[in-house]
Order: sequence, then C-alpha cells, then structure tokens
Amino acid sequence: EIPYVQILNQLLPDDIRISAVCLRPPPGFDARFSCTRRHYKYVFNGRHLDITKMSKAASYFLGENDFRNFCKLDGSKQLTKFKRTIVSAEILPVSDTFYCFDLVGSAFLWHQVRCMMAILFLVGQTHEEPEIVLCLLDIEKTPQKPVYDMADEIPLLLYDCTFPPMEWQEPATDDHKAIKFTTAAEALTLHYGLKATVSNIFRDILPTADANIFT
Repeated sequence: EIPYVQILNQLLPDDIRISAVCLRPPPGFDARFSCTRRHYKYVFNGRHLDITKMSKAASYFLGENDFRNFCKLDGSKQLTKFKRTIVSAEILPVSDTFYCFDLVGSAFLWHQVRCMMAILFLVGQTHEEPEIVLCLLDIEKTPQKPVYDMADEIPLLLYDCTFPPMEWQEPATDDHKAIKFTTAAEALTLHYGLKATVSNIFRDILPTADANIFT
C-alpha cells in the first residue's frame, strides 16, 4: 500500500500537513461544491475595541442574507446570486486580550469574511453602530457597496470543512511516521513561539507613548 500521507507531507512546506486521505470519494465528489459547511475563525487583538458592540453586530449576520455589500466582486465572473446562509457568528475570547470572530456558514462569497470583519472593526472602534450591518444587508437601503478596506488576511483561518461521509485513511498513531509528524508540529510551534519572544524583546525597547500598545 502506498503511504500517501507520508509522501505528500515530504513535498509540502513545514506549516502545511496532511493527516488523512480518501482514495475512494463518493461519485460526483467535488472538493468545493460537495462541502456543506465551512467554519472560519478570525483572530484579533481586542484592546481598545468595544467587544460588546462587535458581538451585537455579529449576531445580525445570522440567517440567510444578501451579502453583496460584504464581498469583493470578480469582474471575470457574472455572479448574480449573493445570498448566503450563516448558522453561527460569535465573538469569542481566546486569551486575556485576544478574541476571534467564530463564523460558520454553508458557503461564502469572495473575501466575504474579511469584509465582514472590516465592518466589525469599524463597530468595535465606535466609528459605526452595530446596526450598520443591517443597513448593509438591506440592498434596498444600500444598493451599492460603500468604499472600505478589507481586514487583513493573515489572522483568517479556515478552521474546518464539513463533507458527506467518506472513507478516510489515517496513518497509525503509534508508528514512527506519526511520531515524526508530532515532533514536526511541536518544532513549528516552538519556532513561532521564539518569533513572538523576539518581537516582545524589540517591543520593550521601542519608545512609545503607550507601553501596552503592542500587547
């Protein structure tokens, strides 16, 4: 039997790992269109943001809505359907200062999550009230997307995807390959931890009016 997981992981960057493969997907399977649910997380620093207002604004995304004012249009595609269903939208604490916008939906438009997050940031900074979300979702009140910058892409995580039942093949958790995989994951975590520590050292020596501006 060909060890697909091991072979693929040898070819991938250290921060991309495959844990299982499906060699016999269901008939007509499509990695994009067979996905029934997508789960995103957007991590952000909550310092100086009104989290209560952001949570209220996030709740307005629930249900089926027209998200044409929360996406980037692709001129090469004649997109006419902008309605998408959001089943969960919450602002959740991650640590003392960090939060995440936890979002689950059936499907999303191009850059939809980053646009949603951009509006939530405007609410959190008190530049807008939570009801701005309702206004932008009402295409009769707001038939054209306002000009605003999307949120940064780096904190955005595609956390999980739901597919119909499939037969997955996973490597044994007690063999040397799995142990090697775990060791690589720990090494990567250490690598990012060291980078964060170095960043904190430089932060401490920078002159700033607010000593906590970077925390």
